[in-house]
Amino acid sequence: SPQLYRAAAPTCQEILRRISKDTAGVPPRMVEDRSVDESGVDGIGLWMSQSQNPSDDISCFVQPSQETIDSVDSISQQAGDRLVVLMNPQWR
Repeated sequence: SPQLYRAAAPTCQEILRRISKDTAGVPPRMVEDRSVDESGVDGIGLWMSQSQNPSDDISCFVQPSQETIDSVDSISQQAGDRLVVLMNPQWR
């Protein structure tokens, strides 16, 4: 749901900030991509930390679903050895 996404997105950003590397004291830039939510109403998003060194970038899908498997697969392939996180507060 969009409400759950709005609640989970700040947690995702904070996790990315904590596990991302600063470069010379400069924190990574946080970028949100909501295009992975094709319907626009499912509350799915992709957050990325963009560091000075691209090899330190991290991606985090918030509330991924079966409909986003292609996006998860594509980003994971592009990421190579970089971390890709799937975060869904509804999963147990």
